Parts: sequence; C-alpha cells; structure tokens
Amino acid sequence: MSSCADEDSLMNIGKAYRAQYNNEQSEESLIDALTQNNMHLLHESDGTKITHYLEQRIQNDFEKNEIVIVDGWILSRTEARQCALFSIIS
Repeated sequence: MSSCADEDSLMNIGKAYRAQYNNEQSEESLIDALTQNNMHLLHESDGTKITHYLEQRIQNDFEKNEIVIVDGWILSRTEARQCALFSIIS
C-alpha cells in the first residue's frame, strides 16, 4: 500500500473491507488469514521476519491477481486484511 495513506484512510479501508467480507470480521480470523500457519512470525522481537513475510505476500497477491477494491483503493488481499486488522485493534 502506498505510504500516502493516513491513519483515518487505513481505518476506513479496514472497516469497509470487513463490511465486504463477513467471514473476516474478527481479530483472530484476520491474523489467521495473514499468517497462514506461520504464527511463529508474530513472536519475533524485532518484527523483521513478519514484515518481510507480509511484503512477500503482498507481491504474490499482485502476481496472482489476488486484489480487492475497497473504498476506492486497489489493494492486495494482504494489504486489505492488514487494514481490517488495524481497524479492530486501534
């Protein structure tokens, strides 16, 4: 996602994504979808492994056309899920 999105935009995208995808409403369902059996990445102290993992997932999403249009934004599914998770935990 472009670094030009501010917190309010991220929050709005996240809420809109959750409204579109009823099966991804909870923090748990979003974390599961984002980590896909790689929960150990969440326990890394510096966060570099999870950051790299998510960046790779975003790239793969675009390569596989796993994109969504949410609130006027064209996003990888991973980016949209990150926004949805942000909208819950913020």
